[in-house]
Amino acid sequence: MLKRSVLFSGLALVLTSVSAQAQTATAAVSIQVAPVLAISSSGAFTFPVADDAHYQAGEVVSISGPTLTHRGNVPYRITIEAQSGSEFAFTPAAGRTDADPAKPVSDLTVQASFGGTDADAAVGAAGAANTFFTRAARGGNLSAPLTARMALSYEDDPPGTYATTILFTMVAQ
Repeated sequence: MLKRSVLFSGLALVLTSVSAQAQTATAAVSIQVAPVLAISSSGAFTFPVADDAHYQAGEVVSISGPTLTHRGNVPYRITIEAQSGSEFAFTPAAGRTDADPAKPVSDLTVQASFGGTDADAAVGAAGAANTFFTRAARGGNLSAPLTARMALSYEDDPPGTYATTILFTMVAQ
C-alpha cells in the first residue's frame, strides 16, 4: 500500500487593528483689497422754460434730474463743480443780442437725499469744488434722483439758454 502524505505548510496571518492618525496641512492665504470708490450718473437735468412766475419766485427748479449712484469700501465725500469755468455758457434767445451776463455757476444748487441723508450744495467753479455729500462709513449702493435750482433775477438774467456741465468727484476720507 502506498501512502501519500501531503504536507501543508501555511502561514498564519495575524491582522492587528491599527487606527489611522489624523493628518493636517496648512496653506497661507493673503488677499489684498484695494480701496474702492464707484460713482455714476444717468440722465440729465430738465428744466421748464423760465417765465414770470419763476422770476417772481427767484428761481427755476428742475422737473427731473439724473440719478446719482455711489458706493465705497472706505468713507468718502463727493464734491461738485462745473467741468470748466466759473460761469454758465450763454446763448441769447432767438432774435436778441443781449450781452453774456456772466452768470456764475454757483447760482445753481443741486439736492438729493441718500439713505435719509440730505445733500445740498452750490456748484463750485472749475477747480474750486464744493462738498456735496459725505459718507462717514463704508457701504454699498446709495442712489437717488437729483434736483437742481437756478437762481433768477430780472436784472441779471436776460432771456436765453444757460448751460454748464457738472462734475461729481468721489474722494476717499
